[in-house]
Amino acid sequence: MKLIKLIMPSQGDMEIVKQEGGTILLKPTYFGGECAGPIIQFVDQNDKDTSVDASFRIKIKKDNDLKLMKAE
Repeated sequence: MKLIKLIMPSQGDMEIVKQEGGTILLKPTYFGGECAGPIIQFVDQNDKDTSVDASFRIKIKKDNDLKLMKAE
């Protein structure tokens, strides 16, 4: 089964402010003008294990510039 996994950054980098229905409101904390956002992974899960097909990190800058970067 193909799934999408969202991994939040360390506490202090980004905070969940509110979750209501399908909406999650996040508050970024900027260090040096940049915030480490969540990691989005595309995973393949079967009965025995889960494998990661691709992993990306969202990087957010204070000027609202958002980048999707390959994560390791």
